[in-house]
Amino acid sequence: CWSWDEDGIGLTTANGNARFAWSELYRVHKGRRAFLLFLNDYRNMILPREALDSAQEQSLAEALSANKVPGA
Repeated sequence: CWSWDEDGIGLTTANGNARFAWSELYRVHKGRRAFLLFLNDYRNMILPREALDSAQEQSLAEALSANKVPGA
């Protein structure tokens, strides 16, 4: 399950969790089917758009933009 707030973005699964401050994101690419969240040129996370409803998608886009993540 993905979550985000004013401090950053996180992912929680049955195997563990990961959390990143907005400042740790190197860039974002908003593709047709997913948001690609890059931590560097070689490490990224894929957030499928189908996992989000329209309000969540808008909220994420606004958070990325407000936190000046490159590509937002």
